[in-house]
Parts: sequence; C-alpha cells; structure tokens
Amino acid sequence: IAQRRLARGRQGSRGGHEAARQVAQRHDHIANQRRDFWHKTTRELVDTYTLIGIEDLTLGYMKRNHHLALRAHDAGLAAFRP
Repeated sequence: IAQRRLARGRQGSRGGHEAARQVAQRHDHIANQRRDFWHKTTRELVDTYTLIGIEDLTLGYMKRNHHLALRAHDAGLAAFRP
C-alpha cells in the first residue's frame, strides 16, 4: 500500500517525501525481521548440533515454479550462509 501511495504521489512534493520515508521504514522493518529469524534459527542449530554441513545449492530449480521462487527470494536464504 505504501509503495502504491509513493507511485501515485507527485515527485519532489512533501507528501512524496513522506511516502518514500514510509516505504523505507517498511523495508527496514522487514529486513530486521529476516535477520532476527535467521539469527535465532542458526543460534538454535549451533547450540543443538556439534557438526553442521552446508550444501552448496543454487536456486535455479526454484525459478521454474513461481510459488517456490517467491518463497525462496522472500526468505532471504543467502543470509543463512556466512
């Protein structure tokens, strides 16, 4: 909704700047949620297991299925690996 409001707004106007600020805040909030989720998940794995193996996978196979592609990119899987 915030992005649509930004797209409809007039460039350079006060309302446009406010809409851009709201979009940036929403994106920051989502990024923080992803970082928190991956931090908690990896912390739990490290505390539980003594040896962890990571397979080097590409997301190419997920691009074939539209729903999997959206889920994979939304989850931020690259953040899982250091």
